[in-house]
Amino acid sequence: MSSSEILRTLEAATRGSFQETRDRFFWWLAASTIIVVVGVIIEEFEYVISWRWIRRLLPLKLTLPVHRIETFARRISKLGWLLIILGVAGEGTFEGLVSKADGWLQDFNNIISASQEAEIRQLGDVAARARSDAESAKSASDTAMTAAGHANGLALSARQEADTFEKDIASAKRDAAEAKSLLSEARQMAADAKSGLTRLQSARTVLNPNELADSLKKFKGTEFTFDSVFQDKESLNLIVEIDSLLKLSEWNFVKPPAGFPAINLYGKEDGNAVRIGFGVGIEIFVNSPDAESITSLAIEQLPLHIRAAVALKQGLEGHLSPKANEQDVPKIRVDKGDSKTVRIAIGKHP
Repeated sequence: MSSSEILRTLEAATRGSFQETRDRFFWWLAASTIIVVVGVIIEEFEYVISWRWIRRLLPLKLTLPVHRIETFARRISKLGWLLIILGVAGEGTFEGLVSKADGWLQDFNNIISASQEAEIRQLGDVAARARSDAESAKSASDTAMTAAGHANGLALSARQEADTFEKDIASAKRDAAEAKSLLSEARQMAADAKSGLTRLQSARTVLNPNELADSLKKFKGTEFTFDSVFQDKESLNLIVEIDSLLKLSEWNFVKPPAGFPAINLYGKEDGNAVRIGFGVGIEIFVNSPDAESITSLAIEQLPLHIRAAVALKQGLEGHLSPKANEQDVPKIRVDKGDSKTVRIAIGKHP
């Protein structure tokens, strides 16, 4: 809040207070005058009551004996004198207070006037400084206009030189765009190569086997075996995981097909050696007497062992890590035959 606003707020509050005090004193002065008037009227009661026609009009004989009327009149007259004394004293006192309040208001008005004159002088000084600053700004503007004229000449010269380089810049932009495109392609190839390297370095594994086993238990009793396995540690670990998964799903393991060379999954001669394969990814084999038309049937119409194979394929797609690509997506092969056994071939990591 500025000093002028503070002064106006103080003026409104103080002037109102002084005016209210002065009005209150004046009210008491008027009241004192009324008391004097009432006292004079009452004091004259003794004289008025002596008039005979007044006595005939007032029923005083009914309320006071005749010999006490004058005594009553004198007492009333004394009350009037008392009111006159009080009223005159009040008039003197409050007239003085009203005069003092008027003096306060006049002094306050003088103070406000002096403050306003000081503020006007201050505003004049500010206006003078503003005028001086404006003249300085005009001088600076003239100087800037002169400099701008020189700068305009230099700009025209620079524009001529810029036009000379414009064609070279356009050619450089085209070359840069081509280089940027080649760089983007190279980065994409590097990212693909890095992704492929990461896949090759990450062993395949089955995530959440218990969850997958629960979904495959509706096909419990389904016979399964392993048709072949690629002879590396990663493939052997994966075939052991799938073997544990299907046994957890209460599928029945049957002896694998004979072949040479073969490898024992658990490192012991138990008659269940799996022959060595050279495929890529995972393949699931099933048999059907009518292998040509079986693929046109809806899943609900397929034989139970083929539906079980489809469920295994879909489960491995969702639970295999790293996520299967086109080469590693489990595939189902339907051969002609009567066997109800689901055969699984584990190829190398693509």
